[in-house]
Amino acid sequence: MCAYRFHCTNGVDLIVDDTGYVIEPDSDLSDRAVDVAVEVLLRFPFTDLRAWLVTIQDEDGRQVDVLRFDELLDLACRKPRVLATFRHGDQEAHLLRA
Repeated sequence: MCAYRFHCTNGVDLIVDDTGYVIEPDSDLSDRAVDVAVEVLLRFPFTDLRAWLVTIQDEDGRQVDVLRFDELLDLACRKPRVLATFRHGDQEAHLLRA
């Protein structure tokens, strides 16, 4: 298993992934990048997606991929997945994309 960090930037602003994610070597990194892009959009809504990127770095700090938000959101719309989880007290609801 490898640890990867998924940073987001538009060339001016930067959202740093301080934690990172441990992912199986055979896993598709774009799946996690989709989740990161959706999380960022839900927390920090902005209108111009064309400028935003997810940069993926391995545990040694080497960049392994760069993916555009608009491409990632297109992938999110094509795959069934949980887009968001909302919690209220001990109840939890999921926003799903079928």
